Amino acid sequence: MLLAGPVTADLQGSPVAVDRLRATLESAFVVSANGTASGDQEVQLQLRLTGAEHGEPPLSGH
Repeated sequence: MLLAGPVTADLQGSPVAVDRLRATLESAFVVSANGTASGDQEVQLQLRLTGAEHGEPPLSGH
């Protein structure tokens, strides 16, 4: 999927669910974490998504 510009995604839920969604997003976009907050059973995470340059897949570890 191509993005016209950066997108911010706010994730909230159990640590396992947030980790799974983040991993899925990282397989399609370049992802950087802008902030996190952790509670006893819930995680809040803000991600910044950008598209890969020239249609290439994102590099692992982003």
